[in-house]
Amino acid sequence: MKKTTAKRLETNSFEIVIGGSVATMLTLAMIGYVTISLEFALGALVGGIVAVLNHIGLYRSLKGLLLAVTECTVNNSDDEKQINRGVFSTLFGFYFRIFLSGVIIFFALTGGWANPIAIFVGASVVMINSFIIGILLYKID
Repeated sequence: MKKTTAKRLETNSFEIVIGGSVATMLTLAMIGYVTISLEFALGALVGGIVAVLNHIGLYRSLKGLLLAVTECTVNNSDDEKQINRGVFSTLFGFYFRIFLSGVIIFFALTGGWANPIAIFVGASVVMINSFIIGILLYKID
């Protein structure tokens, strides 16, 4: 792989993972619909959407927290308060996303219109694409 491609892959890895996850989710849903059932396709879509939205939310909250930490000065109480608020906000957002994901999956399962295995498969799309990006970045070095 060329060095320019490697640099582009490193700087745009988040966008590549999200784009790849959406493409993988849609592909899994189409394959599931054609070969298995509509419930499998809907389950893959629900799991994939939940996973992608969780990944985007986590990325944004951690990016904001890490930027706040890098811009703080040492022994400044105002900066420490700001960081503590950022940590609380990040943790609250994390637990809120987990709760909301659980509610969405609960209604999808109890409604009977989504397959539980398909939800699990759909929720794995971000991990699969992150793993692929990691392998590609490792192969470059």
